[in-house]
Amino acid sequence: MNLSCLIFIFFSATLALTGCISPSPEIITCQQRDWYEVGRRKGASGQPLSSLEAQTEQDPCFKSKTLHALYENGYQLGLLEFCTEDNAYELGRSGQKYFHVCPAEIELSFIDSYRRGQRVYALENNNRSIDIQIQELYGQLNQPPQQNTNPSPKSSQWTDEIRQKILNLRQNRAQNKKEISKISTPAS
Repeated sequence: MNLSCLIFIFFSATLALTGCISPSPEIITCQQRDWYEVGRRKGASGQPLSSLEAQTEQDPCFKSKTLHALYENGYQLGLLEFCTEDNAYELGRSGQKYFHVCPAEIELSFIDSYRRGQRVYALENNNRSIDIQIQELYGQLNQPPQQNTNPSPKSSQWTDEIRQKILNLRQNRAQNKKEISKISTPAS
């Protein structure tokens, strides 16, 4: 092999190896991270501080009292964003758990709104169950007599009983909707 071939192979190998090595992504240092904002987001999500501290104790940044204080200050602001009556109602209505993180001076009104939301959640779930029951009863009414397991299929009494069950379920559903409307409408 001549010298120019060896030089070409050497530079090609060097270039190939250099192409495989890419610079590592910039590492964010403790000082660069916005600990106030990290804490605010955690508080705004309604997570208890104790579980957050357990997660962050492993973070070397929390050895700095200054950064930890920024985090806790942000967390307290986040709680004020989280602990609104509207948020409490939506939290309860969506079936989510509340971890009793709101400050004492606003917790009672928060819990009241949260429970109203929970009540709506329960009533809406009940209405979904009622809808399924009504559909099943209509299915029984629409079954051909040979497929129906009732001893006296399609008898007038049996049909009347099914229709009465459907009527009762509809009334329950209407009552639930009325109660949902009453709970959902803010008091004047």
